[in-house]
Amino acid sequence: MNEALQRDHNGVAVQSLYPTEAVNEAMSASSQALTLPVSAKFIRVACTGNVYIEFGTGSVVATTSSVLFPAGVEMFSVPDAVTHVAVLQVGASSGVFSINRMK
Repeated sequence: MNEALQRDHNGVAVQSLYPTEAVNEAMSASSQALTLPVSAKFIRVACTGNVYIEFGTGSVVATTSSVLFPAGVEMFSVPDAVTHVAVLQVGASSGVFSINRMK
């Protein structure tokens, strides 16, 4: 059976996920590998400053060649093999990097 998202009065799908299990870390000039919440299939990434991010396992490292994530919020689907996200601040920007499991 295919599930369908509920729609609002404008016909737009209503979000059916909500954030739980926060992992928060101060941004740093050196790469930090953060453990994703267990069984996370979808995550919400939020950051108050610009960072480079890289998804992988416990040994993942973010570099200046990694994906640039500008300050803001984004949702990601997490492949089964991914257990960590590495984060590296861009330049001298400071702030907080946050991951939430969405359920």
